[in-house]
Amino acid sequence: MKKLTKLIKLLMVVLILGTVVMPFQACTPRNEILRIYNWGEYMDHDVLRSFEAWYLEKTGERVEVRETTFGSNEEMFRQIANSNADFDIAVPSDYMVSKMHKAGLLLPFDLNVVTNLGDIDEYLMDVIEAVTPNDGGRVYAMPYMWGTVGIMFDASVIRYEYMNHWGWEALFREIPTVTAPTADEPVVALTEYAIENNISVASRIYMKDGFRDSLVAAQLFNNRETLLQLSDGGTNWDSTDFQEYLENIFDTRPTTAQIAQYREIFINQRNLSSFFKHEIDEGKMEMMDGADNPNRGFMGVFWSCDAGYVVTENPNLAYHVPREGGSIYIDAMVIPKYARNTKAANHFLYYINRFDPENAADSAAFRNMSYVGAPAAVAAAIDAFEIGLEDGTADIYGYTLDELFSDEETGELLLVGETNRTVKDMYINTIMFPGRDIRNRVEYMRDWGGETEHELALMWADVLAHVEGCGNASVALGLALLLPAALLVVRRRR
Repeated sequence: MKKLTKLIKLLMVVLILGTVVMPFQACTPRNEILRIYNWGEYMDHDVLRSFEAWYLEKTGERVEVRETTFGSNEEMFRQIANSNADFDIAVPSDYMVSKMHKAGLLLPFDLNVVTNLGDIDEYLMDVIEAVTPNDGGRVYAMPYMWGTVGIMFDASVIRYEYMNHWGWEALFREIPTVTAPTADEPVVALTEYAIENNISVASRIYMKDGFRDSLVAAQLFNNRETLLQLSDGGTNWDSTDFQEYLENIFDTRPTTAQIAQYREIFINQRNLSSFFKHEIDEGKMEMMDGADNPNRGFMGVFWSCDAGYVVTENPNLAYHVPREGGSIYIDAMVIPKYARNTKAANHFLYYINRFDPENAADSAAFRNMSYVGAPAAVAAAIDAFEIGLEDGTADIYGYTLDELFSDEETGELLLVGETNRTVKDMYINTIMFPGRDIRNRVEYMRDWGGETEHELALMWADVLAHVEGCGNASVALGLALLLPAALLVVRRRR
């Protein structure tokens, strides 16, 4: 009995020690892990593996990279700000970099390790300096990938001339079915193919299910006449007056009265017979189908990285940054406040934007850019990609660059015939790698602060809940049920 008692006591001690030891094991520093919080399919995993080998050679230490994905800037912010999530690197967009910086959620880089900031495109670094003011040397965010926000449309159904004429307004008006120009419709919308095959344009307009990107479309539509006037009809984007007016649209917090005005614009849009739906990620997948599919749209707000990928899958699609202007997104890498492996994080920031002109194809910046389908932040890597345009050595989504028809001046769709548009008829390179003229007519989003963002979220919840004739009931439903969804500004990759 005593032996049994001793045995029981011994087992109890072992169990108690086990419960005590385990928490300490859980708290053991995991310096051998580098945790990256990123958008989905926004990094080549072969590059991650090559970093592990490079890091071992560089430091003599082993590291394992683990990537976790998020679906929106706001989701990422909540995880890091509210749960103290110990990610070592995160990839917020420009305005979210600003928000995280203001909230004290970012750690500065080790400039003894991250020695290649000078290789980053100067325009991108200027934006980072603007969203992280007084940082003492641009040390809180490193540009990673960037692109534009524009309109993707089905060029087999909707004529490019129509999209060019109406710009963002094309998303806020009925798609006309006239077969010849009229006083109200000076430009015919439908192609001969659409008219001959009697393709319906009802329920064919997409909008992003996020108030920031959708708001940009509404703001530019609302200021279209002035923007076109200041740019000489959308031909002179170097105009100082145009540049300042466009910047002011993005820089100025919308007032309560303006937010109410945008609410009406969005609700009127929802009442159009041509309006289809608000979508997050499914729109680009649906548009890969043929035009005869009644369950997909013909035009909508899309990001250039998505558009470039989808156009290679369905060559009837085209991407257009309207003459009156658009927006640019800059996704940057940051080291969050609660990071536990800052050493590997700093080395990774150096590595991911590392470029060797003598061995371009093996450089991380070039390889990752080719995989993601968006321009890297390193100017020399983009130049190398352009060189590939001549000899066909670079490859993106299975197409060599000499197979992708191009026009460096306009960066727009090139027309061959009335309706015959194939991959070669599109300038895919400037969809994903915008030329100078496009960069001169885009601006980046700003962080307007919590109060304004909250007011916009309430407006967007009302828009999402709106049903014609329901009045205040839709407002109550939107505020009560849909506000969390309205807080999302989603940019999923590929």
